[in-house]
Amino acid sequence: MAKEGRDEKGRFKKGNKLGITTEVARERQLQAAESRKENRIVADALRRALLSTDKETGELAIVTIAKKTVERTKGQGSPGDLRVMADILGELTQKVDLNGEIDLNFKFGGE
Repeated sequence: MAKEGRDEKGRFKKGNKLGITTEVARERQLQAAESRKENRIVADALRRALLSTDKETGELAIVTIAKKTVERTKGQGSPGDLRVMADILGELTQKVDLNGEIDLNFKFGGE
């Protein structure tokens, strides 16, 4: 039995107004486009800030941040910090076999 406003295969019939709200869909598309635009603006500002020169060290801000992060990790870091850094560098691969065992393989130095 076909639902009201649909054909025998369950597709919407031409001119159907039931179950479809194009105004809401258009609204959501506009909201999503605006959100993507805002995210691009924030991402661009962040990139510019990270690629600016640090006045204290004369290095790029991202280099200074990375050095400070590594120094903090040496003193009070955790294995999770190492995992995050390896993941960012693309040096972390994870394998899960069907028995539920997890194998974390670090491949530092392009090995």
